[in-house]
Amino acid sequence: MPRKTLLLLCLLSSNVFAAPRMSHHGEFITKCHNPLFFNEIPAKEATVTSLQDFSVTASDNTDIETIKFSVNNQLFIPTLERLRSNRILITGHLGEVISTSGTVLLKIWSESNDGCNGLHAWRVYIK
Repeated sequence: MPRKTLLLLCLLSSNVFAAPRMSHHGEFITKCHNPLFFNEIPAKEATVTSLQDFSVTASDNTDIETIKFSVNNQLFIPTLERLRSNRILITGHLGEVISTSGTVLLKIWSESNDGCNGLHAWRVYIK
């Protein structure tokens, strides 16, 4: 009987003492504030004739070093500009105009300054 009790205590204690989440700065995460993304151009679910330029704004708690962007699941390096409000304006100019009818998926992901992940995606329809 003592072995079963010991085994049960070991199983329960491993959950209690599980390592807390760590931010990318190496600090413990006690509160999490996900980065937010808004003011998409072209807008979510918009219908356009072609797509070459786009922009989106990230909240002021976004870690600018961790921003990644993709267009139709192809990694794209956008231009990042810190605004006076401390928000980040993310703009992009594609090398080739997308004018073929269909859907374009724009996706951005990043970490916040306190180490939480954020993902934002929106579709644009080409007619």
